[in-house]
Amino acid sequence: MPISKRLRGRQDAELVGLVFALTDALQHRFETVAAEHGLTRQQATLLGHLEEPQPMSALAGTLHRVASNVTGLVDRLERQGLVERRRASEDRRVILIAATDAGRELYGRFETALYRADLPFAALSDEESDALRALLRALV
Repeated sequence: MPISKRLRGRQDAELVGLVFALTDALQHRFETVAAEHGLTRQQATLLGHLEEPQPMSALAGTLHRVASNVTGLVDRLERQGLVERRRASEDRRVILIAATDAGRELYGRFETALYRADLPFAALSDEESDALRALLRALV
């Protein structure tokens, strides 16, 4: 995010700019690795939330999307054999979305590629990495 001349030199503006630059780089990496695995960013994100089967409404809330958008994502992933719909045993009216074995395997390969050693954080020492994680936890 560019900083205007008026705000240059302000630490808060520099922090915002740096966080945006890092966020952009990480989002680009996420989208690139997802595409290399035949997924969109949204599809990879959804698969990442399916360690356990989830109701559609819970997925929509987690992904900050309306249910109709999540239904479209699930439909596409289901056609690819990566997720399946199941009835909840405790309430047969509830439909759970679950990753298939193929979906878990694909997500595992995606996740491994995403977190390979060339992340921007690799340049940090262990102490710097610990400090950055502590600072970020304090902010979020």
